[in-house]
Amino acid sequence: RLYSSRLCTSAPLRASTDPLLSKPLVSLRSWVKMNNAFQLRFTAKQLALQSRRAEKQATKEKAKLKKAIVQGNTEGARIYAENAIRQKNTALQYLKLCGSLWVQRTRIER
Repeated sequence: RLYSSRLCTSAPLRASTDPLLSKPLVSLRSWVKMNNAFQLRFTAKQLALQSRRAEKQATKEKAKLKKAIVQGNTEGARIYAENAIRQKNTALQYLKLCGSLWVQRTRIER
């Protein structure tokens, strides 16, 4: 007997009379393959978005750097420069990860 995992009752599901339960739409292997490809694509898009955010933050830090240089604040300028470099490197790392995920996705889809 099949029991529903979502319901607390012990009423059996009737797989023989329900046409949707009798034949699967896709095989389990192809479903897992599609799901993995989707997850990789979604994660790659998130990494690309994080990269754009880091680039935007780096440009903000550069603007603060220029302002600090004009004001003569060398210590603050050094801190802003370090932050800008770190944000730029972070953006590049996100793009590298994004590219490797796209490669893995294409391998899975084949």
